[in-house]
Formats: sequence, C-alpha cells, structure tokens
Amino acid sequence: FTIDVQKSGDFAEVVTLAATGQPAGSTVDFSVNGLAPPFTSVMTIGNISSGSPGSYSIHVTGTATGGMIRSADALLDLVFAGGGGHASCCRVGQASPLDLA
Repeated sequence: FTIDVQKSGDFAEVVTLAATGQPAGSTVDFSVNGLAPPFTSVMTIGNISSGSPGSYSIHVTGTATGGMIRSADALLDLVFAGGGGHASCCRVGQASPLDLA
C-alpha cells in the first residue's frame, strides 16, 4: 500500500506513521517513516500466513511532532490459498493520501 504524506504551506514537522487493524500475528512496516513531508512510504503487511481469512480495514495514522494527527484507511482481504489452509493476501484497496496540512 502506498501512503503519500502531503505538505501544505510551510508545514515542516516530522510525521510518524503507524497502523492498527491488521490481522492478528501480522507485522506492519513502512519503507519510509519519521520525516517531514512531503514523502511517500510503502506500507507492507507481513507474516499473514497465520491470519484468519476475511476483510481487514487497516487504519493508518500520521502524527506530527506538534500533535497534529491525520488518518486514512486501507482495505486488506485475506483468502484461503490452495489446500494447505493458509491465508494469502490480495490487496483490494489503498490508503488515501495523508494530508497533514
């Protein structure tokens, strides 16, 4: 999932990204985090093989050092793959740009 952290005007505070709502046991990593905007980060959901199939709304927040918070949601759909009974991932949505202006 691509997360675009936008800049407006002279906004220059460091923004930290975080996520909640991912499948139990999974991990969330951001390719870029903790920078002043503008920047783009790729959010990767890992270790999903033990997750329960279903749809997950992953809530992504960007928190600026001054306390401003903005958020967006990404939709993740886990489905069973083959006969092994393990979940696999299929991206079905993408987070909207996070505009911290």
